[in-house]
Amino acid sequence: MLVYIESNFVLEIALQQEEANAALEILALAETSKITLAIPIFALIEPFWSLSFRLKERKELINTLNTQLNQFKRSRLHQNLASTLDPLVNEIDDIGNKENSSLEQIVRRLLLTSKLLETTKLAFEQAINYQNLFKLQDAVIYSTILSDIQQQVQLEPKYFITRDEIFKKPKIKAELKQNNCDHIFKFEHGLERIQNQLKQP
Repeated sequence: MLVYIESNFVLEIALQQEEANAALEILALAETSKITLAIPIFALIEPFWSLSFRLKERKELINTLNTQLNQFKRSRLHQNLASTLDPLVNEIDDIGNKENSSLEQIVRRLLLTSKLLETTKLAFEQAINYQNLFKLQDAVIYSTILSDIQQQVQLEPKYFITRDEIFKKPKIKAELKQNNCDHIFKFEHGLERIQNQLKQP
């Protein structure tokens, strides 16, 4: 059984978001060789860009908060607020370190476990054609996955699991179905489908 994932699977676990437990269970199934997890190499790079962008936004917020905090500290009226806010600003400043550490851990696990998909020249050319549907980086991820799907045994169970709304397009769903790949939009639902499939004789 082949299970295709992309960037938001990585971020779901790294940031411990709503469906992180389901995503972790899917990863555990791959680590015990019960399923084959496949991910484009590009999709392992993209989360680092996402965290860098978040870090930049957070730094701007911290600079603003520090300016206000310094003003509060100078006023007797706001001493209690300043003492409350000071450690919170430090915690916000440390978020980037925690997120990067968590992301590195999950990427290392995926590198050990997953089938890594390279973006071929043909896949990249196809990605350019998909730009009318979504941004180039998403087009590269999708075309890389589709290219691998098309090389697989037609009857083997295949799932593409993503929470990214950008892939929720009729053309994409029809194309995947044509290649015997189910398109699933929640990791919890994906886990359920995988577990049911594993129970099949």
